[in-house]
Amino acid sequence: MKRWRLPIPVKTNGEARAVPAMDAIEAKLGFTVFDRTSLANADETTITRGLVFRQGTSYLPVGGNPRSFCANVSDAPLSGGWSASMKASVVVKQIKD
Repeated sequence: MKRWRLPIPVKTNGEARAVPAMDAIEAKLGFTVFDRTSLANADETTITRGLVFRQGTSYLPVGGNPRSFCANVSDAPLSGGWSASMKASVVVKQIKD
């Protein structure tokens, strides 16, 4: 389980599907989840907290099926990743300081 202090800083790298996905999540939850500005121009080597959208950098083991490794989550480009499970039963609560 990963817990985030909201809003979560995000760098979209111009990925066309990132913004509509974030919009849909926030619309469904009814509150702001993502900070879309603070990392927009940040050098990725300096980012220590947040989400970075990047296409084409997924980890793929030798002989692995690329379709099985799309949308993985990792702590660095081309590294082995964590699994991310999105289930209908998952509940997101806004954390207030």
